[in-house]
Amino acid sequence: MQAAGGKYKVVKNTLAERAGAGTPAENLLKNLSGTNSIAYTATDPVALAKALTKVAKDVPAFSSTPRVEGRVISIREIQQLANLASKAELN
Repeated sequence: MQAAGGKYKVVKNTLAERAGAGTPAENLLKNLSGTNSIAYTATDPVALAKALTKVAKDVPAFSSTPRVEGRVISIREIQQLANLASKAELN
């Protein structure tokens, strides 16, 4: 994740729900249960999508509910995003 300019954090469910209150992520963070984590970036979402896609292929237990700009997207959409050229590839 770090090589892609992203961060990946395991989160406490109650704290994540409180932090999401009043934000576009509020509905996603309500009623969490089990182990949850958040991956995010302020730089290149395509590079992060590529890293997450690789993790999903390498770790069968990994699953995700990806969000881009406050909107939940499907696994198919995250794979399409991962197929785009990253900022580094465009430069």
